[in-house]
Amino acid sequence: MLDLLEGFDIASMGFGSPDSLHLIFEVLKMAFAGREAVTAEPDFIDVPMERLLSKAYAEDRRPDISISDFEVWAAGLVLPASPNTTHVTADDGGGNIVTVTQTIESTFGARVIVPVTGVVRNNYMFVFDSHPGKNLPIASGRRVTTSISPIIPLRKGKPILALGLPGGLRVFGCAMQALVNKFDYGMSVQEMVEAPRIWTQGHGVETEDDCPKEQDLDLANKVHMMGASFWLADSAPVGLSGGYPRKGARFWLEQVGR
Repeated sequence: MLDLLEGFDIASMGFGSPDSLHLIFEVLKMAFAGREAVTAEPDFIDVPMERLLSKAYAEDRRPDISISDFEVWAAGLVLPASPNTTHVTADDGGGNIVTVTQTIESTFGARVIVPVTGVVRNNYMFVFDSHPGKNLPIASGRRVTTSISPIIPLRKGKPILALGLPGGLRVFGCAMQALVNKFDYGMSVQEMVEAPRIWTQGHGVETEDDCPKEQDLDLANKVHMMGASFWLADSAPVGLSGGYPRKGARFWLEQVGR
C-alpha cells in the first residue's frame, strides 16, 4: 500500500482531502484483492511475497489507479497451483525496540485457559478453510493468517518509529494511514494515531465520524458512495441515503378478486 502511494504527491493533497481519501480507498481495495488471492501458509504454499512487496509490482499496478474514478480490483498476482486485541510497544533507550500485537480473536477466545498461566487460548481455528484443496486447509502444522501488523520504519538503517494497533481486518489499513499521516502530512505521533481513518475492503466505504462531512459529496462524486431507487416503487436506498425517492410518490397494495 505504501509503495503504491509513493507514486502520488499525497502530501500536497492535504489530510482529509477528497483526492487523498480516494487514493487510500483505492489502495486498500487493491491490497485486499491481493491479500485474498495469496494468503496462505508459506511452509506449505509458495506465496509470492517478494513479488507482492517489490517496488516493481507497485509500479506495474499504480498506473491503473485513477485519481478521479473508483475501480473494483482483482489481484495482480495469484498463488501457484477489536476489544480482544492488545498492542504494546517498548523502547529501553538503548536502541532495543519491541512492537508486539497479541489477540484472542473474539471475546474469551476459545474459552480455554492454560493452567497456572492464566493465558486464554484464541479461537483462530475459524480462519481455516474446511474445503479441500484451498490455500488454508485445516491440517497438522498449519498456521492461521492474521492482520497483525507491528511496524518499525527505518531511516538510513536506524529505527525512527515503532507502531502497532488492534482492530481486526482494519489493522494494516490503519497502520498504513498512520504512516502516511506522519511522513506525508508531518503530524506528531499523537496526531497521527488520533486522526480519523477511512476503510474499505472493496465493497462499501466507511469514514470515521471526525472526517470532514463536506468531503462525503466529493467522495460520492468519485462514485465511492452511490445509491439509487426507481421512483415508481415505494422504496429508497438506505445507509448513505434515505427518504422517498420522489416527493409524493406513495403506493399501496389493494387486494382484488380474481
